[in-house]
Amino acid sequence: ILSSTSQRRRAAHLNYDLLVSPVLTPITLCSNRCFVWWRTQQARLQPMDAAPKKTLRALAAAGLALLVIVACWARTPRVATPSLPPETPPRGPRSVPAFAALPRHFAPPEKSRWGKDAAAPYPTGAYWLNAALGDRPVPCAPYQVAVTPKGAQLSYSYSRRVATAEAQIDPFGVDWFLEPRRGGDAKRVAALAAARVAALEKKAAKGGYVAAGDALYGVSTRTKNATLERRSHLGATADYGGVGVVLCKGSPLVAVEVGKNHAVVLAPGGAGGGRAGRVVAVDAAPAGDLRAVTLRDNSTWALATLGDGCDVAVVDEAIVVAGPCVARLGKAPETDDDWARLAASANRYAVGGEPFFDFEDPGAYELRWQSEGDGELYMLGAPHHNATLVEGVAGPSHLVGAKGPLAWVSGDVWKLREALPKIGLGTAAFTDGTVAADDVAAIAAQCARDVVLAAPTTSAGYGAYGALYFEGKELGRLARLAIA
Repeated sequence: ILSSTSQRRRAAHLNYDLLVSPVLTPITLCSNRCFVWWRTQQARLQPMDAAPKKTLRALAAAGLALLVIVACWARTPRVATPSLPPETPPRGPRSVPAFAALPRHFAPPEKSRWGKDAAAPYPTGAYWLNAALGDRPVPCAPYQVAVTPKGAQLSYSYSRRVATAEAQIDPFGVDWFLEPRRGGDAKRVAALAAARVAALEKKAAKGGYVAAGDALYGVSTRTKNATLERRSHLGATADYGGVGVVLCKGSPLVAVEVGKNHAVVLAPGGAGGGRAGRVVAVDAAPAGDLRAVTLRDNSTWALATLGDGCDVAVVDEAIVVAGPCVARLGKAPETDDDWARLAASANRYAVGGEPFFDFEDPGAYELRWQSEGDGELYMLGAPHHNATLVEGVAGPSHLVGAKGPLAWVSGDVWKLREALPKIGLGTAAFTDGTVAADDVAAIAAQCARDVVLAAPTTSAGYGAYGALYFEGKELGRLARLAIA
Protein backbone atom coordinates (compact mmCIF):
# COMPACT_ATOMS: atom_id res chain seq x y z
CA ILE A 1 0.00 0.00 0.00
CA LEU A 2 2.81 2.41 0.91
CA SER A 3 4.60 1.61 -2.30
CA SER A 4 1.55 2.31 -4.43
CA THR A 5 0.80 5.51 -2.51
CA SER A 6 4.30 6.80 -3.03
CA GLN A 7 4.07 5.91 -6.69
CA ARG A 8 0.86 7.91 -7.02
CA ARG A 9 2.47 10.88 -5.30
CA ARG A 10 5.48 10.73 -7.61
CA ALA A 11 3.15 10.49 -10.59
CA ALA A 12 1.18 13.49 -9.34
CA HIS A 13 4.38 15.53 -8.92
CA LEU A 14 5.50 14.44 -12.36
CA ASN A 15 2.18 15.51 -13.92
CA TYR A 16 2.46 18.85 -12.12
CA ASP A 17 6.01 19.38 -13.33
CA LEU A 18 5.13 18.44 -16.93
CA LEU A 19 1.71 20.05 -17.33
CA VAL A 20 1.01 22.69 -14.71
CA SER A 21 4.38 24.11 -13.77
CA PRO A 22 5.35 25.29 -17.28
CA VAL A 23 2.11 27.26 -17.40
CA LEU A 24 1.99 28.70 -13.88
CA THR A 25 5.69 29.57 -13.49
CA PRO A 26 5.77 32.39 -16.10
CA ILE A 27 2.49 33.74 -14.80
CA THR A 28 3.75 33.73 -11.22
CA LEU A 29 7.04 35.45 -12.11
CA CYS A 30 5.23 38.07 -14.15
CA SER A 31 2.71 38.79 -11.43
CA ASN A 32 5.43 39.03 -8.76
CA ARG A 33 7.44 41.50 -10.84
CA CYS A 34 4.35 43.59 -11.55
CA PHE A 35 3.46 43.65 -7.89
CA VAL A 36 6.98 44.76 -6.86
CA TRP A 37 6.95 47.53 -9.47
CA TRP A 38 3.53 48.70 -8.34
CA ARG A 39 4.56 48.76 -4.64
CA THR A 40 7.67 50.79 -5.55
CA GLN A 41 5.58 53.37 -7.36
CA GLN A 42 3.09 53.58 -4.49
CA ALA A 43 5.91 54.07 -1.97
CA ARG A 44 7.14 57.06 -3.89
CA LEU A 45 3.75 58.78 -3.97
CA GLN A 46 2.26 58.23 -0.52
CA PRO A 47 3.08 57.01 2.96
CA MET A 48 3.43 53.30 3.63
CA ASP A 49 0.60 53.10 6.17
CA ALA A 50 -2.11 54.14 3.62
CA ALA A 51 -0.87 51.97 0.74
CA PRO A 52 -2.26 48.52 1.82
CA LYS A 53 -5.89 49.67 2.27
CA LYS A 54 -6.03 51.61 -0.96
CA THR A 55 -4.29 48.78 -2.79
CA LEU A 56 -6.83 46.22 -1.62
CA ARG A 57 -9.76 48.45 -2.59
CA ALA A 58 -8.31 49.11 -6.04
CA LEU A 59 -7.61 45.42 -6.65
CA ALA A 60 -11.12 44.45 -5.49
CA ALA A 61 -12.78 47.04 -7.77
CA ALA A 62 -10.68 46.00 -10.76
CA GLY A 63 -11.38 42.32 -10.16
CA LEU A 64 -15.13 42.92 -9.81
CA ALA A 65 -15.24 45.00 -13.00
CA LEU A 66 -13.35 42.29 -14.91
CA LEU A 67 -15.70 39.60 -13.59
CA VAL A 68 -18.78 41.55 -14.71
CA ILE A 69 -17.35 42.09 -18.18
CA VAL A 70 -16.48 38.41 -18.63
CA ALA A 71 -19.89 37.27 -17.34
CA CYS A 72 -21.76 39.60 -19.70
CA TRP A 73 -19.66 38.44 -22.65
CA ALA A 74 -20.34 34.78 -21.84
CA ARG A 75 -24.13 35.26 -21.57
CA THR A 76 -24.49 37.30 -24.77
CA PRO A 77 -25.88 35.07 -27.59
CA ARG A 78 -23.72 35.12 -30.67
CA VAL A 79 -26.02 34.41 -33.66
CA ALA A 80 -25.01 34.85 -37.25
CA THR A 81 -26.92 37.46 -39.17
CA PRO A 82 -29.71 35.64 -41.06
CA SER A 83 -29.39 35.73 -44.80
CA LEU A 84 -32.26 37.09 -46.81
CA PRO A 85 -34.18 34.65 -49.02
CA PRO A 86 -33.21 34.70 -52.66
CA GLU A 87 -35.16 36.90 -54.98
CA THR A 88 -38.16 35.40 -56.74
CA PRO A 89 -37.02 34.04 -60.11
CA PRO A 90 -38.71 35.13 -63.32
CA ARG A 91 -41.79 33.15 -64.25
CA GLY A 92 -41.40 30.42 -66.78
CA PRO A 93 -41.11 26.65 -66.96
CA ARG A 94 -37.99 25.21 -65.32
CA SER A 95 -36.41 28.61 -64.78
CA VAL A 96 -34.85 27.41 -61.50
CA PRO A 97 -34.51 24.07 -59.71
CA ALA A 98 -37.59 22.83 -57.90
CA PHE A 99 -38.60 25.06 -55.00
CA ALA A 100 -35.22 26.82 -54.90
CA ALA A 101 -36.85 30.21 -54.19
CA LEU A 102 -39.33 29.04 -51.57
CA PRO A 103 -38.77 29.88 -47.89
CA ARG A 104 -38.10 26.90 -45.70
CA HIS A 105 -41.61 26.72 -44.22
CA PHE A 106 -43.15 26.62 -47.70
CA ALA A 107 -40.89 23.88 -49.06
CA PRO A 108 -42.14 20.27 -49.14
CA PRO A 109 -41.27 18.04 -46.17
CA GLU A 110 -38.65 16.15 -48.18
CA LYS A 111 -37.22 17.69 -51.33
CA SER A 112 -36.08 14.23 -52.39
CA ARG A 113 -39.74 13.23 -52.77
CA TRP A 114 -40.22 15.55 -55.76
CA GLY A 115 -39.23 14.29 -59.18
CA LYS A 116 -37.24 15.86 -61.96
CA ASP A 117 -40.30 17.55 -63.47
CA ALA A 118 -41.26 19.44 -60.30
CA ALA A 119 -40.65 22.95 -61.61
CA ALA A 120 -43.53 24.35 -59.56
CA PRO A 121 -45.57 23.35 -56.51
CA TYR A 122 -47.90 20.42 -56.99
CA PRO A 123 -51.68 20.89 -56.74
CA THR A 124 -53.30 20.85 -53.32
CA GLY A 125 -55.83 18.41 -51.91
CA ALA A 126 -55.65 15.08 -50.11
CA TYR A 127 -54.35 13.35 -53.25
CA TRP A 128 -51.17 15.39 -53.60
CA LEU A 129 -50.72 16.19 -49.92
CA ASN A 130 -50.74 12.53 -48.88
CA ALA A 131 -48.38 11.68 -51.70
CA ALA A 132 -46.00 14.44 -50.62
CA LEU A 133 -46.00 13.53 -46.95
CA GLY A 134 -45.38 9.85 -47.63
CA ASP A 135 -46.77 6.85 -45.74
CA ARG A 136 -50.25 8.35 -46.19
CA PRO A 137 -52.85 6.65 -48.39
CA VAL A 138 -53.28 8.42 -51.72
CA PRO A 139 -56.94 8.29 -52.86
CA CYS A 140 -56.62 6.80 -56.35
CA ALA A 141 -60.32 5.91 -56.50
CA PRO A 142 -61.45 3.19 -56.22
CA TYR A 143 -58.16 2.20 -54.56
CA GLN A 144 -55.87 3.78 -52.00
CA VAL A 145 -52.10 3.53 -52.40
CA ALA A 146 -49.60 4.33 -49.65
CA VAL A 147 -46.11 5.20 -50.92
CA THR A 148 -43.53 4.10 -48.33
CA PRO A 149 -39.73 3.74 -48.49
CA LYS A 150 -40.11 -0.05 -48.48
CA GLY A 151 -42.62 -0.14 -51.32
CA ALA A 152 -46.25 0.66 -52.12
CA GLN A 153 -49.27 -0.67 -50.24
CA LEU A 154 -52.54 -1.16 -52.12
CA SER A 155 -55.97 -1.17 -50.50
CA TYR A 156 -59.47 -1.68 -51.88
CA SER A 157 -61.01 0.01 -48.89
CA TYR A 158 -64.67 -0.37 -49.88
CA SER A 159 -64.47 -4.05 -48.86
CA ARG A 160 -64.04 -2.84 -45.24
CA ARG A 161 -66.64 -0.07 -45.32
CA VAL A 162 -68.24 0.98 -42.05
CA ALA A 163 -71.27 3.24 -42.55
CA THR A 164 -73.99 4.66 -40.34
CA ALA A 165 -76.51 7.46 -40.80
CA GLU A 166 -73.91 9.88 -39.43
CA ALA A 167 -70.67 8.83 -41.09
CA GLN A 168 -69.00 6.55 -43.59
CA ILE A 169 -65.46 5.21 -43.30
CA ASP A 170 -63.50 3.11 -45.77
CA PRO A 171 -60.56 1.93 -43.60
CA PHE A 172 -57.19 1.49 -45.24
CA GLY A 173 -55.91 -2.09 -45.12
CA VAL A 174 -52.92 -3.64 -46.86
CA ASP A 175 -54.46 -5.96 -49.44
CA TRP A 176 -51.20 -6.08 -51.41
CA PHE A 177 -47.61 -5.04 -50.79
CA LEU A 178 -45.78 -3.98 -53.97
CA GLU A 179 -42.06 -4.33 -53.33
CA PRO A 180 -39.54 -3.07 -55.92
CA ARG A 181 -36.58 -5.38 -56.44
CA ARG A 182 -33.52 -5.56 -58.67
CA GLY A 183 -33.13 -8.52 -60.99
CA GLY A 184 -34.65 -9.69 -64.25
CA ASP A 185 -35.13 -13.36 -63.27
CA ALA A 186 -38.64 -13.65 -61.83
CA LYS A 187 -38.13 -17.18 -60.46
CA ARG A 188 -35.02 -16.21 -58.54
CA VAL A 189 -36.68 -13.10 -57.07
CA ALA A 190 -39.73 -15.19 -56.10
CA ALA A 191 -37.56 -17.81 -54.39
CA LEU A 192 -35.77 -15.13 -52.38
CA ALA A 193 -39.11 -13.62 -51.35
CA ALA A 194 -40.40 -17.03 -50.17
CA ALA A 195 -37.19 -17.59 -48.20
CA ARG A 196 -37.46 -14.21 -46.47
CA VAL A 197 -41.06 -14.93 -45.44
CA ALA A 198 -40.09 -18.39 -44.13
CA ALA A 199 -37.19 -16.95 -42.14
CA LEU A 200 -39.43 -14.40 -40.46
CA GLU A 201 -42.05 -17.01 -39.60
CA LYS A 202 -39.35 -19.22 -38.11
CA LYS A 203 -38.45 -16.43 -35.68
CA ALA A 204 -42.11 -16.06 -34.69
CA ALA A 205 -43.84 -18.24 -32.13
CA LYS A 206 -44.15 -21.96 -32.87
CA GLY A 207 -46.79 -22.45 -35.51
CA GLY A 208 -46.95 -18.69 -36.13
CA TYR A 209 -48.32 -17.36 -39.40
CA VAL A 210 -47.44 -14.04 -40.99
CA ALA A 211 -49.06 -12.64 -44.11
CA ALA A 212 -46.51 -12.56 -46.92
CA GLY A 213 -46.97 -8.86 -47.61
CA ASP A 214 -46.57 -7.96 -43.94
CA ALA A 215 -43.48 -10.17 -43.63
CA LEU A 216 -41.73 -8.70 -46.66
CA TYR A 217 -42.55 -5.20 -45.46
CA GLY A 218 -41.10 -5.99 -42.04
CA VAL A 219 -37.81 -7.46 -43.26
CA SER A 220 -37.22 -4.84 -45.97
CA THR A 221 -34.17 -2.67 -45.41
CA ARG A 222 -35.04 0.02 -47.94
CA THR A 223 -34.80 3.51 -46.45
CA LYS A 224 -35.04 5.82 -49.48
CA ASN A 225 -38.57 6.71 -50.48
CA ALA A 226 -39.83 7.04 -54.04
CA THR A 227 -39.78 10.33 -55.90
CA LEU A 228 -43.03 11.72 -57.28
CA GLU A 229 -42.73 12.16 -61.02
CA ARG A 230 -45.54 14.51 -61.93
CA ARG A 231 -47.03 13.61 -65.28
CA SER A 232 -50.00 15.96 -65.17
CA HIS A 233 -52.45 17.67 -62.82
CA LEU A 234 -54.43 14.44 -62.43
CA GLY A 235 -51.67 11.90 -62.01
CA ALA A 236 -48.14 11.12 -60.87
CA THR A 237 -45.86 8.11 -60.63
CA ALA A 238 -44.04 6.99 -57.49
CA ASP A 239 -40.63 6.18 -58.96
CA TYR A 240 -38.56 3.68 -56.99
CA GLY A 241 -35.81 3.60 -59.62
CA GLY A 242 -36.71 1.01 -62.24
CA VAL A 243 -40.16 0.39 -60.74
CA GLY A 244 -42.88 3.05 -60.94
CA VAL A 245 -46.31 2.87 -59.32
CA VAL A 246 -48.81 4.97 -61.27
CA LEU A 247 -51.11 7.07 -59.08
CA CYS A 248 -54.09 8.01 -61.23
CA LYS A 249 -57.70 8.36 -60.15
CA GLY A 250 -60.39 6.35 -61.87
CA SER A 251 -58.17 3.42 -62.93
CA PRO A 252 -59.86 -0.01 -62.68
CA LEU A 253 -56.42 -1.63 -62.23
CA VAL A 254 -53.36 -0.09 -60.57
CA ALA A 255 -50.46 0.01 -63.03
CA VAL A 256 -46.83 -0.75 -62.09
CA GLU A 257 -44.22 0.08 -64.72
CA VAL A 258 -41.25 -2.30 -64.44
CA GLY A 259 -37.97 -1.53 -66.19
CA LYS A 260 -35.34 -3.87 -67.54
CA ASN A 261 -33.40 -5.86 -64.91
CA HIS A 262 -36.00 -4.91 -62.31
CA ALA A 263 -38.96 -6.69 -60.80
CA VAL A 264 -41.96 -6.05 -58.60
CA VAL A 265 -43.00 -8.50 -55.89
CA LEU A 266 -46.79 -8.60 -55.48
CA ALA A 267 -47.36 -10.07 -52.01
CA PRO A 268 -50.83 -10.34 -50.41
CA GLY A 269 -51.03 -8.43 -47.14
CA GLY A 270 -52.73 -9.06 -43.85
CA ALA A 271 -55.92 -7.04 -44.39
CA GLY A 272 -59.07 -8.75 -43.20
CA GLY A 273 -57.62 -10.10 -39.98
CA GLY A 274 -54.64 -11.74 -41.67
CA ARG A 275 -56.71 -14.43 -43.35
CA ALA A 276 -55.28 -13.53 -46.75
CA GLY A 277 -51.54 -13.33 -47.11
CA ARG A 278 -50.97 -16.32 -49.41
CA VAL A 279 -51.60 -17.03 -53.08
CA VAL A 280 -53.76 -20.13 -53.48
CA ALA A 281 -54.22 -20.21 -57.26
CA VAL A 282 -53.53 -18.24 -60.43
CA ASP A 283 -55.88 -19.22 -63.26
CA ALA A 284 -56.89 -17.88 -66.64
CA ALA A 285 -59.70 -15.36 -66.36
CA PRO A 286 -63.06 -15.90 -68.09
CA ALA A 287 -62.20 -13.17 -70.63
CA GLY A 288 -59.15 -11.75 -72.34
CA ASP A 289 -55.56 -12.34 -71.22
CA LEU A 290 -56.24 -11.55 -67.57
CA ARG A 291 -55.27 -13.83 -64.71
CA ALA A 292 -57.62 -14.55 -61.81
CA VAL A 293 -55.65 -14.64 -58.53
CA THR A 294 -57.30 -16.38 -55.57
CA LEU A 295 -55.98 -15.70 -52.07
CA ARG A 296 -56.20 -17.72 -48.89
CA ASP A 297 -59.32 -15.84 -47.71
CA ASN A 298 -61.07 -16.75 -51.03
CA SER A 299 -60.90 -13.18 -52.32
CA THR A 300 -60.20 -12.85 -56.03
CA TRP A 301 -58.04 -10.30 -57.79
CA ALA A 302 -57.30 -9.59 -61.44
CA LEU A 303 -53.75 -9.43 -62.84
CA ALA A 304 -52.76 -8.16 -66.29
CA THR A 305 -49.27 -8.03 -67.80
CA LEU A 306 -48.51 -5.79 -70.76
CA GLY A 307 -45.46 -6.14 -72.99
CA ASP A 308 -43.46 -8.91 -74.61
CA GLY A 309 -40.67 -8.75 -72.04
CA CYS A 310 -42.76 -9.87 -69.05
CA ASP A 311 -41.35 -12.69 -66.91
CA VAL A 312 -43.85 -13.97 -64.35
CA ALA A 313 -43.25 -16.38 -61.46
CA VAL A 314 -45.75 -17.56 -58.87
CA VAL A 315 -45.09 -18.97 -55.39
CA ASP A 316 -47.39 -19.28 -52.39
CA GLU A 317 -45.99 -16.09 -50.91
CA ALA A 318 -46.08 -13.77 -53.92
CA ILE A 319 -46.33 -13.15 -57.63
CA VAL A 320 -43.21 -11.68 -59.21
CA VAL A 321 -43.28 -9.75 -62.48
CA ALA A 322 -39.91 -8.89 -64.02
CA GLY A 323 -39.50 -6.31 -66.77
CA PRO A 324 -39.46 -4.64 -69.08
CA CYS A 325 -43.24 -4.67 -68.88
CA VAL A 326 -46.28 -3.28 -67.05
CA ALA A 327 -48.17 -5.17 -64.34
CA ARG A 328 -51.75 -4.16 -63.50
CA LEU A 329 -53.55 -5.34 -60.38
CA GLY A 330 -57.06 -4.77 -59.06
CA LYS A 331 -60.19 -6.22 -57.56
CA ALA A 332 -61.77 -8.96 -59.71
CA PRO A 333 -65.44 -8.98 -60.76
CA GLU A 334 -67.90 -11.80 -60.21
CA THR A 335 -69.82 -12.02 -63.49
CA ASP A 336 -68.61 -12.89 -66.98
CA ASP A 337 -69.94 -9.61 -68.35
CA ASP A 338 -67.89 -7.64 -65.83
CA TRP A 339 -64.84 -9.75 -66.63
CA ALA A 340 -65.30 -8.88 -70.32
CA ARG A 341 -65.46 -5.15 -69.54
CA LEU A 342 -62.40 -5.37 -67.29
CA ALA A 343 -60.48 -7.26 -69.98
CA ALA A 344 -61.32 -4.52 -72.49
CA SER A 345 -59.78 -1.93 -70.14
CA ALA A 346 -56.63 -3.88 -69.29
CA ASN A 347 -54.38 -3.05 -72.26
CA ARG A 348 -54.44 0.74 -71.90
CA TYR A 349 -53.99 2.75 -68.71
CA ALA A 350 -54.04 6.42 -67.80
CA VAL A 351 -51.00 8.10 -66.27
CA GLY A 352 -52.69 11.42 -65.63
CA GLY A 353 -54.71 14.13 -67.29
CA GLU A 354 -55.48 17.83 -67.53
CA PRO A 355 -58.73 19.77 -67.10
CA PHE A 356 -59.74 22.20 -69.83
CA PHE A 357 -62.38 24.92 -69.48
CA ASP A 358 -64.29 26.93 -72.04
CA PHE A 359 -64.65 30.42 -70.57
CA GLU A 360 -67.06 31.34 -73.33
CA ASP A 361 -69.35 28.49 -72.26
CA PRO A 362 -69.63 28.45 -68.44
CA GLY A 363 -70.39 25.00 -67.07
CA ALA A 364 -68.69 23.12 -69.90
CA TYR A 365 -65.30 21.52 -69.30
CA GLU A 366 -63.24 18.49 -70.33
CA LEU A 367 -60.89 16.01 -68.73
CA ARG A 368 -58.22 15.04 -71.22
CA TRP A 369 -56.41 11.89 -70.14
CA GLN A 370 -52.84 10.94 -70.95
CA SER A 371 -52.50 7.19 -71.43
CA GLU A 372 -50.13 4.40 -72.38
CA GLY A 373 -50.72 1.04 -74.07
CA ASP A 374 -52.95 -0.25 -76.84
CA GLY A 375 -56.67 -0.19 -77.50
CA GLU A 376 -59.34 2.10 -76.16
CA LEU A 377 -59.06 3.75 -72.78
CA TYR A 378 -61.68 2.77 -70.21
CA MET A 379 -61.80 4.62 -66.91
CA LEU A 380 -64.21 4.78 -63.96
CA GLY A 381 -66.50 7.71 -63.29
CA ALA A 382 -68.04 8.62 -59.94
CA PRO A 383 -71.77 9.45 -59.63
CA HIS A 384 -71.18 13.19 -59.95
CA HIS A 385 -69.15 12.59 -63.11
CA ASN A 386 -71.78 10.36 -64.66
CA ALA A 387 -74.50 12.93 -63.91
CA THR A 388 -72.67 15.61 -65.88
CA LEU A 389 -71.04 13.59 -68.69
CA VAL A 390 -72.29 14.56 -72.12
CA GLU A 391 -71.18 11.24 -73.66
CA GLY A 392 -68.98 8.24 -73.00
CA VAL A 393 -70.78 6.43 -70.16
CA ALA A 394 -70.48 2.70 -70.97
CA GLY A 395 -72.47 1.08 -68.17
CA PRO A 396 -72.03 0.20 -64.50
CA SER A 397 -68.90 -1.48 -63.13
CA HIS A 398 -68.29 -3.91 -60.27
CA LEU A 399 -66.21 -1.36 -58.32
CA VAL A 400 -67.34 1.15 -55.67
CA GLY A 401 -65.57 4.32 -54.59
CA ALA A 402 -65.98 6.63 -51.64
CA LYS A 403 -68.74 8.59 -53.41
CA GLY A 404 -70.73 5.60 -54.60
CA PRO A 405 -70.85 3.01 -57.40
CA LEU A 406 -68.50 3.66 -60.31
CA ALA A 407 -69.41 3.42 -63.99
CA TRP A 408 -67.31 2.72 -67.06
CA VAL A 409 -66.40 5.75 -69.18
CA SER A 410 -64.72 5.28 -72.55
CA GLY A 411 -62.39 7.60 -74.43
CA ASP A 412 -59.35 9.78 -73.79
CA VAL A 413 -61.53 12.89 -73.43
CA TRP A 414 -64.42 13.30 -71.01
CA LYS A 415 -66.87 16.04 -71.98
CA LEU A 416 -68.85 17.28 -69.01
CA ARG A 417 -71.37 20.02 -68.42
CA GLU A 418 -72.50 21.32 -65.05
CA ALA A 419 -76.12 22.54 -64.97
CA LEU A 420 -75.16 25.97 -63.71
CA PRO A 421 -78.04 28.40 -63.10
CA LYS A 422 -78.49 31.19 -65.62
CA ILE A 423 -79.11 33.76 -62.92
CA GLY A 424 -76.86 35.27 -60.28
CA LEU A 425 -77.08 37.57 -57.30
CA GLY A 426 -77.04 40.61 -59.56
CA THR A 427 -79.63 39.41 -62.04
CA ALA A 428 -82.66 41.06 -60.43
CA ALA A 429 -81.26 44.60 -60.53
CA PHE A 430 -83.84 47.22 -59.68
CA THR A 431 -83.85 50.27 -61.93
CA ASP A 432 -86.34 52.96 -61.04
CA GLY A 433 -88.24 50.47 -58.86
CA THR A 434 -88.70 47.83 -61.57
CA VAL A 435 -86.90 44.74 -62.86
CA ALA A 436 -86.05 44.36 -66.53
CA ALA A 437 -88.38 42.07 -68.48
CA ASP A 438 -85.48 39.88 -69.63
CA ASP A 439 -84.36 39.36 -66.01
CA VAL A 440 -87.89 38.44 -64.96
CA ALA A 441 -88.03 35.83 -67.75
CA ALA A 442 -84.63 34.39 -66.77
CA ILE A 443 -85.67 34.09 -63.10
CA ALA A 444 -88.95 32.42 -64.04
CA ALA A 445 -87.19 29.92 -66.33
CA GLN A 446 -84.64 29.03 -63.64
CA CYS A 447 -87.40 28.53 -61.05
CA ALA A 448 -89.17 26.19 -63.45
CA ARG A 449 -86.00 24.06 -63.72
CA ASP A 450 -85.45 24.14 -59.97
CA VAL A 451 -89.00 22.96 -59.25
CA VAL A 452 -88.51 19.96 -61.53
CA LEU A 453 -85.07 19.03 -60.12
CA ALA A 454 -85.71 19.75 -56.46
CA ALA A 455 -86.49 16.16 -55.51
CA PRO A 456 -85.33 15.07 -52.05
CA THR A 457 -82.00 13.21 -52.13
CA THR A 458 -81.66 9.86 -50.43
CA SER A 459 -80.38 10.01 -46.88
CA ALA A 460 -76.82 8.91 -46.17
CA GLY A 461 -76.56 5.16 -45.81
CA TYR A 462 -74.45 2.21 -46.84
CA GLY A 463 -72.82 3.23 -50.10
CA ALA A 464 -74.86 6.45 -50.37
CA TYR A 465 -72.04 8.95 -49.82
CA GLY A 466 -72.64 10.32 -53.30
CA ALA A 467 -75.93 11.78 -52.05
CA LEU A 468 -73.97 14.22 -49.90
CA TYR A 469 -72.44 15.75 -53.02
CA PHE A 470 -75.85 16.39 -54.57
CA GLU A 471 -77.41 17.65 -51.33
CA GLY A 472 -75.38 20.84 -51.75
CA LYS A 473 -76.87 21.37 -55.19
CA GLU A 474 -80.33 20.67 -53.80
CA LEU A 475 -79.86 23.33 -51.12
CA GLY A 476 -78.90 25.80 -53.84
CA ARG A 477 -82.06 25.07 -55.81
CA LEU A 478 -84.29 25.36 -52.75
CA ALA A 479 -82.63 28.64 -51.75
CA ARG A 480 -83.25 30.13 -55.18
CA LEU A 481 -86.93 29.14 -54.98
CA ALA A 482 -87.29 30.55 -51.48
CA ILE A 483 -85.71 33.89 -52.46
CA ALA A 484 -87.75 34.15 -55.65
